[in-house]
Amino acid sequence: MRSLISIGFLFLLLTSCQGEEKVVHILFDDSEGLSDGQQVLLNGVSVGTLLDVDIAEDYQVITSVELSGSHDFPKDSQFEIQSQDLFTKMIFVTLGESETLIKNGDTIQGVRRINTESQVSGGDGSPKLLDDVKEMLKN
Repeated sequence: MRSLISIGFLFLLLTSCQGEEKVVHILFDDSEGLSDGQQVLLNGVSVGTLLDVDIAEDYQVITSVELSGSHDFPKDSQFEIQSQDLFTKMIFVTLGESETLIKNGDTIQGVRRINTESQVSGGDGSPKLLDDVKEMLKN
């Protein structure tokens, strides 16, 4: 009986040492192909999971993300959708420096990406890179 109480106490102690997960909402202009279950990465390490992708009232994309409770994220941390490989998009975190931390239920504006395709497009609207490749193949 005494060992059962000791095991129960140890279990409670261990579970109380673990942080609570935080569910936060991140707004983006475009989902860029995100889907439920994808990881949220910080320095290549998973620190959360994408729970949901939806449209907000103002037609922005709103994502719900569960962040690991074992990490604290400054309020000015940046969340950006980036490619992990050719086919997979994920949310990448760049830590901020704020003393104020992100709390459960917070809504954060995601980083807006610059549309690089429009900045490097060719004369006919096609990406400039394709024009360069076509020109090289001609020669």
